[in-house]
Amino acid sequence: MWFFIILLAVALVIATIYALRIAFRRADDISETHKQATAFMNECESRILVMKMSYKEYDQPLNSLYELVKYSDKSGTSELDWKIDPLLTRLELALADTDGEDVTTVIDEVKLLFERRKTEIRESKRGQF
Repeated sequence: MWFFIILLAVALVIATIYALRIAFRRADDISETHKQATAFMNECESRILVMKMSYKEYDQPLNSLYELVKYSDKSGTSELDWKIDPLLTRLELALADTDGEDVTTVIDEVKLLFERRKTEIRESKRGQF
């Protein structure tokens, strides 16, 4: 009888260690995803700030965009994230080219994309602790 109790205790310890390893591995994965998302959003914020400081004639719309990005959720990821970088590059090119694309139109597109991202992240976090 003592043999079975000791065997059960050893099995319980092994199962607990295994469960903790799985939990810590998942926490590390979440932490890495959080770091990457935060770095990406900080880079977007910095790029917009540089545009805002460089092109004073578009200060108001760029400031509005900057505030939107600055206060957005930086810890989550979205299916739309891959669209942000090319759109910011397009905005930078539109600002540099005075005869090219309408800057306010591109700013509005970027704002819309960040608003959609905000909604998507909020929906993905619904029900989580």
